[in-house]
Amino acid sequence: MPQTLSFTGKDILNGQLVDGEHAVYDVATTGGLLGRKVTTLQAAGGSLLATLHWRKRCLDVRGQILSIDDHVRPHEKARLWQWNNATYEVQFMPGEWTVKAPSGDVLARFRPTHIPGKKQPHIVWERELSAADAAFLILALLYSEKKWKAKPESGANANADGQVYFAATYDQNPSRGVYGGYIGGSESNNENAGFAG
Repeated sequence: MPQTLSFTGKDILNGQLVDGEHAVYDVATTGGLLGRKVTTLQAAGGSLLATLHWRKRCLDVRGQILSIDDHVRPHEKARLWQWNNATYEVQFMPGEWTVKAPSGDVLARFRPTHIPGKKQPHIVWERELSAADAAFLILALLYSEKKWKAKPESGANANADGQVYFAATYDQNPSRGVYGGYIGGSESNNENAGFAG
């Protein structure tokens, strides 16, 4: 049975994730002049579950350190995250992020956008996960959402319904540069479909 966790506000890096009326997680992010420093994920009113160190580019899930540079790699139009002896595919589709298990089954969907009158940003778990796996996936989704910057392509990339596909850049370590790719639409519109680095 799917479970929906809704963010209590527009800011997905600061607030709570709730299941109906009950808080499940607290999310808090510190920052400074150079941007985000650390995002923490705690059980509501309880223990620290995981930490995302933005500048160090790593996750700490219950003491298990995961370097983003060493454990995340591009794959076609997605990113593969290696965690706990498994590889998860995180991909943006129009309006939502999806996480697929190694079997190809969808584990989670994350709808980050906030449109007045519509649902708050939320995550839908398609199956039950361990506390550590859920904490890892929440931070992987938050990281993915905040690192992608999308901008509309030219009208040539609009479909018959007028929906515009997006070109995206992925913010990597500044010393390695910024890499680009393409989301949605025909790959023929972009010779370099997929992502590097």
